[in-house]
Amino acid sequence: HDPDLCTPGGEDGNFIMFARATSGDKKNNNKFSPCSLNSINPVLNSKARSSKGCFTEPQAAICGNGVVEAGEQCDCGWEEDCKEDCCYPQRRHPPPDQPPFHLTP
Repeated sequence: HDPDLCTPGGEDGNFIMFARATSGDKKNNNKFSPCSLNSINPVLNSKARSSKGCFTEPQAAICGNGVVEAGEQCDCGWEEDCKEDCCYPQRRHPPPDQPPFHLTP
């Protein structure tokens, strides 16, 4: 949580990392405080430079993420989440005649 230094309160309200719940309707309620940003930045910079490529775009389509990518005709997520009648969802054990992320005939 934010230290007292970064809990201004008042008309603009407190920031996201305030120790207690906020009303959510004040200017600062959906922002990180300068204190939080100073804590977050080194971690994000370190992850961005790591060999795991945490912030690099994947080179291949990711089935089931709800984003239509190269090679997919549609992507409505996993079977339990898919609400589209025209798209075969990702399934744990798909039938061979129903390729995931292709439009239904």
